[in-house]
Amino acid sequence: TIAYVFDDAQGRTLDGAKKYTLTFDVGDMPPVTEFWELPVYDSYGYFVDNPINRYSATSYLYKAGAYVVKDGELTFYLQSERPADPDAARNWLPTPRSGNFRLASRFDGPRSGINAS
Repeated sequence: TIAYVFDDAQGRTLDGAKKYTLTFDVGDMPPVTEFWELPVYDSYGYFVDNPINRYSATSYLYKAGAYVVKDGELTFYLQSERPADPDAARNWLPTPRSGNFRLASRFDGPRSGINAS
């Protein structure tokens, strides 16, 4: 199952010039039997070129301890510039410097319905 996100929580188109966060409660991660992935694409549907060659966040990296979890939450930072805070930088999903972009939510082997809120 895959879904695309084009707008922020206020209904505005995702803009590379802005900063966003996406937070998960680690006690309520996406219910999948295989894996989940959050790739970032530019407005044309291509991966965003970036200095760390990171194009998505995955459940594999989460399970391997690649991301920082604080107070039971996993927060990803979607922005064009690398965050100054080292913990935030580990959870950084690079976006384009300008123009629109989209976030995809990919769930392989969903165990139940997935609700977005």
